[in-house]
Amino acid sequence: MLNVVLKDIPFIAFIVALIITFIVVIFKTINFRRFCFMEYIALATLIIVFVSLKYILNDMFVRDIIVLAISLPILVYSIYDLFLREGIRQAYNVRTNALIKNAPFDYYYATDDQDFITDFSETFMSLTGLEAYEIYNTLGFQTLMSKLFITHINGEEINNANAVRLNYDYMSTKDVNKSQYFEITIKENEEEFDILGIVEPVYYKNKFIGKNVYLSKNNKHNLSKLQDGLTDALKVIQDDRAQLYVMMSMADHVIMYYDYNTSTYVMTEVMAKKLSLQHRELNIEEYISLIHPADIQHYQEQGTVISAQEVTRIRYRIRLNKKYYDVVEDAIYLNRDGKLISIIRLADYQDNLEVFTKMETQEETKPTIKESKVDYKEKLEDTFKVLEKLLGE
Repeated sequence: MLNVVLKDIPFIAFIVALIITFIVVIFKTINFRRFCFMEYIALATLIIVFVSLKYILNDMFVRDIIVLAISLPILVYSIYDLFLREGIRQAYNVRTNALIKNAPFDYYYATDDQDFITDFSETFMSLTGLEAYEIYNTLGFQTLMSKLFITHINGEEINNANAVRLNYDYMSTKDVNKSQYFEITIKENEEEFDILGIVEPVYYKNKFIGKNVYLSKNNKHNLSKLQDGLTDALKVIQDDRAQLYVMMSMADHVIMYYDYNTSTYVMTEVMAKKLSLQHRELNIEEYISLIHPADIQHYQEQGTVISAQEVTRIRYRIRLNKKYYDVVEDAIYLNRDGKLISIIRLADYQDNLEVFTKMETQEETKPTIKESKVDYKEKLEDTFKVLEKLLGE
């Protein structure tokens, strides 16, 4: 009985080794997307040997010993390759994470030592227009050159010479701590943009195992366009502010307005001239100091109800050249969290205009009378049109 059991041990060990090898091979195939060609050939050979020995040898114990002796090296190799593949993946991950933490790359893919793509980012899929199954196990350089509409390489119009040179530099990136850099111009949707590329060799235990390729958009053209756009927008704002300033100055009844860009109250030129004031811009504290002490509380209370839904009108008194005048302030926010728009004008326009007129010399009387004929309603409508243009509405 004992002899029968001992004779079955090699066969049982062979079956166990065969099952474990199959499990390891399937795991590597799924987890590492590795075909495991060597293991498949070895296992197929092992099965052929097992069947052949069945007809050649009469002693089943000897047959089992032979196939067990063959299966164990296959199992050891498969397990060794498993740990090797896991080590390689960790080497990729460590190196990749170290770089990604320090640089904002837009696209990424990794290749093995033969330049077959083994991993990639979703943005790389989008860039190439390929599905995941179409990218795996395709050549990295070939994918770049065939799936992207490249117009320039390193600043030169693409041709056979610079394409071959780029291929040589790309494929020869195998030295430790020596990366290759390149720049390509891509045309997409009738627009061109530059991509900066870094080809970095990856090593595992001093063995070259592949490359990490990082691609980033070179935004110098976009930044240039943005800069030009901002310059134009700034000029428009400056022109609109100048126009607004002129419009405000054309109306005698407008004393000043609030410029949310500078957070100051700007006095119109007409008022500054009539009051003989050199300093025409007031910060918020300086403006509040002009309000009549008896009106401060009312002003502050009304200021809290200013909203973005409708204009809030506040009436109070401010001191101009040692005399208090009734004014009306119309204020509104651009939106709930936006900037304040505020226009301060004389409340009793005709009465106050007479006071200001008396303050002028005889030579200044004519221009003042002429200015008093300005159509209040028309100029106010023009002012709001300028405001709408300034705010981009």
